[in-house]
Amino acid sequence: KNMFGKPLLFAGTSDPGAGSYNIGRSLRLDGVDDYYSKTLGTPTSNLVWTFSCWVKRATLDSSSWDPLISTVGGNYVEIGFYQDKLTIIRGGVDTTYSTAVFRDVSSWYHVLVVSSGSAIYGFVNSSLHLTTAGTASNFNTSTTHYIGYDTAVYFPGYMAEIHFLDNVAATPGMFGYKNEITGQWLPR
Repeated sequence: KNMFGKPLLFAGTSDPGAGSYNIGRSLRLDGVDDYYSKTLGTPTSNLVWTFSCWVKRATLDSSSWDPLISTVGGNYVEIGFYQDKLTIIRGGVDTTYSTAVFRDVSSWYHVLVVSSGSAIYGFVNSSLHLTTAGTASNFNTSTTHYIGYDTAVYFPGYMAEIHFLDNVAATPGMFGYKNEITGQWLPR
C-alpha cells in the first residue's frame, strides 16, 4: 500500500547513457503555493514505513526550511532540508540533522527515510546520513500527509518517483543503483 494506492505516485525515468542521467516527468513545485496532499487510510503499521523521492532543489537559502513531506497536529512529522541538511523533525520529541549539506541545485538527490519500528534512518543517494531512535507516531496514519508543504512553507524545486510504503522498511537498492563507471546513484 502506498500513498495514493498505485505502484508509482509520480513516475520518473532515467537515462544513464554516457555517465549522465535525467529524471523525467517530475513535478515542479514553485515554492510559493504548490503542494499535494493525501489523507491516508488505516495503515498496517504506523511504526514501519518508507518514504522515498528524488528531489532537485531549485534555490538555496541556508536559513530556510524546504519540506519534502509532513503531517500536522500533535506529534507531527516533517522531513526535508533545513540549512541545506537532511532533517527529520518529530514534533514534541526531537529534531535530527545530517552532518552533510546538499547544496548542488543542478543535481538530483535520492532521499530515503525508513522507520524500522525502533529507529528512523535517513539516506541520501544510498548513503546513511542520519539516525534517530524512536518512531513517529503521527506518520503513516489516517491524518493528512503533505508533499512539498509544511505549515505555510513550500518546497521550491522538482520531485519525482515519490513513494510512501506502509509496513515496509525498504533499502536504497529498492529505488536506485550505483553506476559502476561513474559512481552516480541512479533511479531504477
